[in-house]
Amino acid sequence: MDGDDFAAAELAEARARLRETVDPAPMLAHLRDGLAGLDAELASTVLARIPAFRESGNPDVLRQLAEHGPRHGREVLRLLDGGAIGSFDFVREHARLRAEQRFPLDASLHAYRCGHKLTIRWLTAALRTQVPDAPAEAAVALADFALAYTDAISTIASQAYAERLRLISEAAVDRRTMLMGLLLEGYDESDPRFGRLLRSAGLLDDRLAYCVVVARPVDPAEMTSPERARRLADTLESLVPAADARVLTDVRDDVVVAVTYAARRVSGFSRPASPLAPRLTAMLASAGPSVLIGVSSDVPASARIPLAYRQARLALELARVDRRVVAVGELPLQTLAVHLAGDGLRDLMPIWSGRLRQADTDAQGALSQTLTTYADADMNVVKAAARLGIHANTLYARLARVRELTGRDPRRYRALAELLLVIDVG
Repeated sequence: MDGDDFAAAELAEARARLRETVDPAPMLAHLRDGLAGLDAELASTVLARIPAFRESGNPDVLRQLAEHGPRHGREVLRLLDGGAIGSFDFVREHARLRAEQRFPLDASLHAYRCGHKLTIRWLTAALRTQVPDAPAEAAVALADFALAYTDAISTIASQAYAERLRLISEAAVDRRTMLMGLLLEGYDESDPRFGRLLRSAGLLDDRLAYCVVVARPVDPAEMTSPERARRLADTLESLVPAADARVLTDVRDDVVVAVTYAARRVSGFSRPASPLAPRLTAMLASAGPSVLIGVSSDVPASARIPLAYRQARLALELARVDRRVVAVGELPLQTLAVHLAGDGLRDLMPIWSGRLRQADTDAQGALSQTLTTYADADMNVVKAAARLGIHANTLYARLARVRELTGRDPRRYRALAELLLVIDVG
C-alpha cells in the first residue's frame, strides 16, 4: 500500500469511528452556514502566519490560494455527509502547480496545518451547538477525523509535489544535455531548430562573450560517482556570481564542463567589459585543493564554443596540484608547443640532449636551473648569479660545461633557446 492509499484508509477508519460515536447529520446545516466564515478566517490566518505567501512575487500564488482553500471545507462536509473518499485530485493539481512555481512545499503544508486547527474549531462548535448531549468520545473522534483528513491531504500533496519536481528536473537535465551537446560539438547555424533552442537559452546574443571551464578532481576515479560529479558542477556554479556571468554545467567525458557567458558590452556605443576568462580564473582559485581546472580564452560567438572547449581541455591537461587553475591564455607559447607536440617531439631530440639530461641529473638539476635563470635574467651573468646565490665565475663554468656537453654556446640567443626547449621537453 503506497502513501496515498494508506492515508485514504486512515481517513476512512477515522470517519467510521466518528459515526460509531455520533451521527454527524444534525451538524451539517450548521457547518454549511459557517463555511464563509471558515474560508475568510483561513485566508487571513495563512497570510498572517506564513511569510512565503505574502512575499511571493508570483501573482498566481495568492489567486490559487483563494481558490484552493475553500475547497477543503466543502470536501470535509461531503465526507461527513457520507460521500466516498475520493482521489483528492484537487489537492494533487494544486501541489503540481506549486512545484512548477518552485513555491516551497513546507509553506503549503504549514497552510494545511493552519487549516487543521480552524477545521477542528469549526467542527467542535457545530457538535456543541447541534448535538449537546453527544458523549465525550465524540469530540475526540471528531478531532481524529480532522487529523486524518489533514494527514491525507498533506501526504498526497507531498507526493504530487515531489513527482512533479522530479519530472521537471528530468526535463531540465535532458534539455541541458541537448544544449551542451550543441554548444560543445558544434551545430548547423542554418537549422532553425537549433536556433530556437539557443535563442530561448539566451545564447544567440551578439553582445555576449563565452568562456568554457572544465574541471575534475585530482583523483580522476571520483568522477565515477554521479553524486560527486554533480557536487563539483554545483561548486563551479556557486563560485561564479550571477552578476558576473551565467553558467551552464554538465558532466561529459569524465569531466565537469561549464559554459559561461556574460555581456561584452551593453550596446555598440558602450565600453567593452573586461575579458571573462581572467575574471573566472580568479574566482575559481577558491575551488579547493582537490580540484584541477582548465579555463579557455574568451570567444565572441556560441558557434566558437567547440574551440573554447578544446582550449579548456588542453589547459586542464597542464594543471597540477601546485597550479590547480590553468588558463590557456596565460600559458607560455613554448609550453603549449611542447605539450601539443607530445611524444613526436621527444622522439626527435638531438643526440646531445641525452648527455645534457644525464649531467643535469648528476648535478641535481643545477645545469637546467642555471640556464633557466640565465634566460630569465635577460642573459645577464651578474643578475643570474645573484639570483642563484653563486659567484659569476661559477655560472661561467656551468655555461662552459653545457657548451662542452652539447656543442651549443648558451651565451648565444639561438643556442640558449634550443637548450631551453630541450629542457622543457625533458
